[in-house]
Amino acid sequence: THNLLFDFTMPSYYTGAGMEIVRGKWTAKALLGNLNNNRYGRNDKGQVITYRADYAKGEFSGFGFAGQHGYQGGIDAATGLGYKGKTNMLEVDGYYTRGEWSLFGQVTAGTLESPAALDGSGEAKWTGASVTAAYKLTPKLELIGRVDLIKNKRTGVVFGSTSGDDGVNGFGVAKEDDGTGTNTWVANAANEGVNRSALSLGLNYTHTSNVSFKAEVRQDRASGAVFAQQDGSYRRSNRTLGLSTVVSF
Repeated sequence: THNLLFDFTMPSYYTGAGMEIVRGKWTAKALLGNLNNNRYGRNDKGQVITYRADYAKGEFSGFGFAGQHGYQGGIDAATGLGYKGKTNMLEVDGYYTRGEWSLFGQVTAGTLESPAALDGSGEAKWTGASVTAAYKLTPKLELIGRVDLIKNKRTGVVFGSTSGDDGVNGFGVAKEDDGTGTNTWVANAANEGVNRSALSLGLNYTHTSNVSFKAEVRQDRASGAVFAQQDGSYRRSNRTLGLSTVVSF
């Protein structure tokens, strides 16, 4: 799987025009366009300037940073009308690979203007971090571990993922049993979101230069009950097992 920051704090796509500049060890990209929408979409377009720069320090390490500044379009859940909210996001990441070890790290912070926040306070704010470590047990078999964290309990919304309840991915307002014994779950009194974390452990086996097999077990947790269950209840955690075959050309 991807880390939580990649899936839920980064934009899905852009529609616009951009450019790339390469100077020595630096690679820089910038784009001006609509965020998470195309030019023929509903009246919820958001124009932003987005950029990314990467520096390859040497053969084994490097770092980069990326950001978006402008407006994100959305649909107000209360009125059903489109709106534009000011948004800002900045993330920094780096890597180190040497011998059998590979290390990767990423931190991010962002804001999205009202009416994004679920608690009615106005501007949604979040921060997050992710750390990945991998070790080659053999030249073909690699062990991979990752820890992710997103902090946004107070305002309950993260950029690029959800503006409301998401019982599959574990975002939105935390739920509570109403105590009637009827398995009825309602939003908590404070109408707060949740902090999210994930711990992943996996294996990657390179069968050939074009084919690899992957297996992963992942434990997701939240500070409140947000993971929807088949019986209509909610839990604070969710466990998944993934198996995949990757073919590259």
